[in-house]
Amino acid sequence: MNFIVGFLYLLLQDNTKTFNFLRQVISQHNMEDLFSQGVPLLKKHFYQMDRLLYFHFPDIFAFLRNEGIRASSFSPSWFITLFTNSLQYSTKGVPGDLLLVVWDVFLLYGWKAIFKVGIFIVETLMRELITTRIDHIMMAFGNVPKGSFFEDPMVLDKFRKEFKKIKINNDVVEALNKEYMEIIGKANKGE
Repeated sequence: MNFIVGFLYLLLQDNTKTFNFLRQVISQHNMEDLFSQGVPLLKKHFYQMDRLLYFHFPDIFAFLRNEGIRASSFSPSWFITLFTNSLQYSTKGVPGDLLLVVWDVFLLYGWKAIFKVGIFIVETLMRELITTRIDHIMMAFGNVPKGSFFEDPMVLDKFRKEFKKIKINNDVVEALNKEYMEIIGKANKGE
């Protein structure tokens, strides 16, 4: 949560405004379970991201699965910090334009926007890395917030063009939520 608070403070420059804005974001986007014991929301998002990867890029999904890579391997910070961890690597010391756009779409569209950003990142990286070794793939995912990814104007332009093409709507996110809850319910019953 520190990354999010730091990001909001950089934007608002006021403790009270930052606190109130954070409280509103957590409430509006049902983020309480993202920071509670056992991080149940994070686990659900991992499941949803894996399923979305399967729907959008079955070849990439199959390749990652064969390598033993799941969303939980590369996306925890995406969901926990909403990409604000990229600020620690900013060469300018301020949020990059892509991070600001990511937050704009998150505030407008909710979690489906974060999934779209994740799909965009995976596609951007994997089209280049699909023939490489697992250690290079994990290093590439680990380096997403570092360096120029969030500051590169070409990545920002590509994201703006691709964002609307990535078909994830609230109905899909809700269907995946129900699917996940059914799986959890069966697991809790021991089925």
